[in-house]
Amino acid sequence: MGYNRGVLDGPERENVRAIQEKVPPGEPVLAWVNTPFYLDYKRNRIYDIEPAGIGNPWATVPPARYLILDYDGYATRSTEEYVEFNKGDVSDPGSLGG
Repeated sequence: MGYNRGVLDGPERENVRAIQEKVPPGEPVLAWVNTPFYLDYKRNRIYDIEPAGIGNPWATVPPARYLILDYDGYATRSTEEYVEFNKGDVSDPGSLGG
């Protein structure tokens, strides 16, 4: 419940807005965030990246000079989780974590 309150009623919206305001209007942005619904998609072209999409062998990183990245917090996976996820057997979808 605390996480939901922080995201829906707390400072999350203003935090995301303040970070995005550091990017010039019109500049494309790579965004790996827990609350992409607070990004202003009219202000900047947003490439919403996340592990499932960018981890695919056919994925390419779109051209952008700016990155907004959530690297800590309740909904952010740890480095250890990504390492374990990467060890999964692709022939066995059940081994890929989640």
